[in-house]
Amino acid sequence: MGKINTKARRVALHEVETFDFSLDSDERMVYHLPLFQHLPIKAVRDLARTPAGEEDAAARLDLVIDLFDRYAPGLTDEISQADIQSILEAWNEASEVSLGE
Repeated sequence: MGKINTKARRVALHEVETFDFSLDSDERMVYHLPLFQHLPIKAVRDLARTPAGEEDAAARLDLVIDLFDRYAPGLTDEISQADIQSILEAWNEASEVSLGE
């Protein structure tokens, strides 16, 4: 068997761009969520594996709550289902891609 030659290469990591927002109840507290394209690949994989069907809504919501808890600690204690939907829509628009892409 021949010798395998490898060369180490530096890979430039992208600067993480964020979607920044605050709640009307406390505009001083600003939350920062990475744009979808900057989410960790495992999180993207887990979201992609979760079917969009109604019966899987709880599993998908759990994943979204986990992301929010990681990047915006305390947020899920303050918001309603309607709030989370509005945040997801604005996050999607800011990211210019959706969680399913």
